[in-house]
Amino acid sequence: MITERLRGAFSRHFLAVIFGLIIGFIYIAPHIFFVVNPENKYQGVFISRASDEENYLSVIHETYDGNKIANPYLFEYKNNPSNAAYYYFIEYSLGRIGKIFNLTIANLAYLMKFIFPIILFFTIYIFLLTVSKDKGAALLGSVLVLLGNEMVGVRAGDFISTIFWQGSWTEFLAYSRPVNPSISSIFFFLALYCIYRIYNEPEKVRFWILGGALIGFTAYLYFYFWFFPLVLLAVIFVYSVVSKNKLLALAVFLCSLISLIIASPFIFSMLKGLMDTSASVDKEAIQKTFISTHRIILEKIIFAPLLALAVYYFIKLAAKKFMGFAGAQYSVSKKYIFIFLLLLAALISSNQQVLSGMEIQQHHFHFFVSIPIFFIAMAVLVVDLLKKYFPKFKTAAIFIIISIVVIYAVGVQASTYKNWQPTYKYYQRYADVFNWLNKNSEKESVVYANLVMSGMIPMYTKNNVYNAGLAVSYLIPQERLLNNYFVGLFLAGITKDNARASFYQKEQRDKIGIFIFEGQYWRDRCGSYGCFPDAILDGIIEKYLLFLQSPIEQNFKQYRMDYLLWDKNREPEWRVADLKFLEPVYEYQNIVVYKIN
Repeated sequence: MITERLRGAFSRHFLAVIFGLIIGFIYIAPHIFFVVNPENKYQGVFISRASDEENYLSVIHETYDGNKIANPYLFEYKNNPSNAAYYYFIEYSLGRIGKIFNLTIANLAYLMKFIFPIILFFTIYIFLLTVSKDKGAALLGSVLVLLGNEMVGVRAGDFISTIFWQGSWTEFLAYSRPVNPSISSIFFFLALYCIYRIYNEPEKVRFWILGGALIGFTAYLYFYFWFFPLVLLAVIFVYSVVSKNKLLALAVFLCSLISLIIASPFIFSMLKGLMDTSASVDKEAIQKTFISTHRIILEKIIFAPLLALAVYYFIKLAAKKFMGFAGAQYSVSKKYIFIFLLLLAALISSNQQVLSGMEIQQHHFHFFVSIPIFFIAMAVLVVDLLKKYFPKFKTAAIFIIISIVVIYAVGVQASTYKNWQPTYKYYQRYADVFNWLNKNSEKESVVYANLVMSGMIPMYTKNNVYNAGLAVSYLIPQERLLNNYFVGLFLAGITKDNARASFYQKEQRDKIGIFIFEGQYWRDRCGSYGCFPDAILDGIIEKYLLFLQSPIEQNFKQYRMDYLLWDKNREPEWRVADLKFLEPVYEYQNIVVYKIN
C-alpha cells in the first residue's frame, strides 16, 4: 500500500522530483569538481565559501570533540554562546550524525549541501501546492526560492557576466549557508504550511497543535523564523476579527498560545541576556547586535508592486461586501487574501523596530524571509495570470522562467568556484599542518595563526584559536577582542610611529568595525563598517599605544597561547624574529609551527 502511494506520488510529481535532484546537484557540483580535479591535489580542505560556513561547521565539530557546544574559538570563553538565547539543536544533531558515521567535517558538509536543499525544495513545493492548487506555481516558486535569491537587485552587466561564469561572486548560493537557513528553513516552511491549513481549515485542531509546536520550536533554531510566523498569526487574527470568523480567531489564538508556551524558555533567556550583564561579558558584547532606531524600512523593490495588486483586490472585495457598490461583483479568493497577509506580515516583520525601537540585523529578514515570501507570492500571481490570460503559453512561460533562474544559479556557483579555486588549491597544504596538530598537540590547546587558518583550525582540529574573524559574534568582552587585534597589528609591523596613520586608513578602520564591533552594527547605523566616530577610533589608538609599551611576551601570554603558526608565503612581514619565546617544532612548505615556551 505504501509502495503504491509512493509510486503514485512519484508519477504525479515527476517533474518536481527531477528538479529537486537538479537543485541538489547544482549545490554540490562545485565541490565535487574541486575534489575530483587532480590539479587541486585535494587533501580535505574544501571550499567553505557559503556565508558563515566555517563558523557553523566549527560549532558542529565541537560535538566531534565531545565538547559543550557554544563558542568554538576562544579557550577562555568556551561556554559563551553567540547570543544570550541561542540554542544548538541542529548543530548538535549534525555533529552526532557525523561522529556516529565517522564522517570528516568536509564529507558531512558535502552531504548537507546535497540533501538539505532537496528536502527544502519539496517542503516549499508541498506548501505552495497546498496554497495554489497548481503544480506549475509550486514548481516555479520552489525553484525561485532555492536558486533565485542572488537575482534580486542584480544589474544587467552582472547578470550577463554571471551566466557566462565570469561573475564577481565570492559566496555560493544563499541556501548553501549551513543550518540557518538551509535546515531551519525546512521547519519555517512547515510552520507556514500549518498556518495556511489553520487559515483555510480552522476546524482541524491538529494543525493548531502542530503549527504551535513548530513555531515554538523555531525560536530555538533561528529568531527570524520564529518571529515572522508569530507576526503572520497576529495579522490573520486581526483579519479573522474584521471578517467576524470566530472559529479562525480561536484557532489562531490557541496556536499562538501553544507556540509562546513552548518558546517561553527562549523568551525569558533572551530578555535576561538583554537586561543583565555578567562579570565576564560586558554590555557591548550582549547588545552589539541591536541598533536603537525607529526607522521605517519599506522593502519597496520587493513589495510595492505586489502590495499594490493585493490592495486592488481588497478594494474590490470591500466595495462588494461592505459598501454595496453597484457593479462591484469581483470577489477575492482565500488564496489571494492569504498572499496579501503573507506580504503584510513580511513588511511588519522588517519594521518591528518602529514599535520596539530595536533593530535586530534586519538583513536576515530581508534575505531569508522577505525574498522567499516575494518569490512565493510572485509564483502564484504570475502562474494565475498566465492561466487566465495566456493558457496556451502557461507551461512554456514557466519553463522559460525556470530555465533562466537555473542558468543564472549555475553561473553563481561556477563563478564562485572559479574565483576561489586557486586560493583553495593553495590551502590544501594547510591539511598537513592540521594533521600535525591533531597528532601532536593536546586537546583544547590554543593556536595563534592568520585569520584564514584561525577560521579553519576549529573546524578541522581539536584545538582552539587565539583569534578568529567570527569570534566577535560570541559573547566576548571588548578588551579581549582588542587584545586579539593588537597582537595581529604588532606582528604586521604597526608601530607607535605609524599607528595613527594606519588606523585612519579606510581598510584598517573597516577591519576594526568588523572585528571589534561585528561589522553589521555600524554598517546598519551609518552605512559602512568603519563609520563609527573618530573619538572611538582615537580611544582604540591610545589603547594600542599602551599595548606597545608593555613587554611583548606579556601581551602574547595575557591569554592562553600554546602554538603559533606562521605562513611565510602569505605573511612574510610578520615580526616573528622579535618573539624570543618561540620554539619551531614543525615546518611544511614554508608554514612553520612554533611552540610557546
